[in-house]
Amino acid sequence: MKNCYRKSMNQKTIAMKKIYFILMSTLIYFTAKSQVINGDFENVKENFLPSNWGKSFSINVGLNTETGESTSDEIQYTSCIPGLCYSNFGNSHSGQYALEMANAFNITQNQIIVGGAVLFEDATQDFPPGGNYNINTSQLPFNASLYDATYGYNLGFYYKFLPLGDDIAEANLELFDIDHNSVGKVSVPITGSNDIFEYVYAAVNLTSSNTPTFMSLSFSMAKEGSTPTLGSILIVDDVFINNATLSVNQNQLNTFSVFPTLAKNEININKGNTLDNGIYNFKIFDSQGKMVKEEQLNFSNNTSKIKVDDLASGMYLLKSESINFTTKFIKE
Repeated sequence: MKNCYRKSMNQKTIAMKKIYFILMSTLIYFTAKSQVINGDFENVKENFLPSNWGKSFSINVGLNTETGESTSDEIQYTSCIPGLCYSNFGNSHSGQYALEMANAFNITQNQIIVGGAVLFEDATQDFPPGGNYNINTSQLPFNASLYDATYGYNLGFYYKFLPLGDDIAEANLELFDIDHNSVGKVSVPITGSNDIFEYVYAAVNLTSSNTPTFMSLSFSMAKEGSTPTLGSILIVDDVFINNATLSVNQNQLNTFSVFPTLAKNEININKGNTLDNGIYNFKIFDSQGKMVKEEQLNFSNNTSKIKVDDLASGMYLLKSESINFTTKFIKE
């Protein structure tokens, strides 16, 4: 499919320096806004693969000595598109497209090929240049000026997850300094089954005081140690690396929002502008439906906190029954 932003080749009167300036200005604006190239997945190539996203894998190729013909492993794909990630039309959180990922199966080797996607700069390629399929080695420039004194650096995205087994998918963001040493990362597990878009927003755990200069971002259909299943699908849309999405949600929500949705010690409860100040009762339920914590929070301003460091790792539901509010969060 043709890119709607493609310049006409007839505009030969435009100087090359001006074109370069316009392209660089656009890139700088886009990077400052979200840090993620094609993070809304609306740029789709003619082969129906998303620009700047992909994941490669190896296929054994041999030679039949009797016939002289080349042979290769037989691969079964979940989609009609031969790939581990592709553009989903009409099943998106916003716009027309989202990123869909699925596992494949190597029939010849009798093994699952784990689906996923890696972000990289070269939009003309279908996967990271050089055939690189290591999820943490495709590094792009990072705008460190987006650091927030309260929330730090964050990864946010919408997703649907439709596993056929006990699959656990994962999103990975890692930041690097100018010498490409790791300075922080966040890994977001994706579990359960969601046929409507869920929102996750998680903070990067910084491990160094060095300034982040590069980043890598990827999704995998199999978190390390989990078992992938053929037919499982992960759909992702509107991926951001900054605090813009959080502030928009806080200003527009009529009830509550929770940050981070991947929590280690505490969760922040942000009250919507239409709710009155006062005391609200919250209950936390584990994945088996058992209530594990109950808190009464007094909202004299728009934010309050609940400690979750005493909870076991896993997914939880946070409910406030007085206003019929329910949301999910994950305890690390």
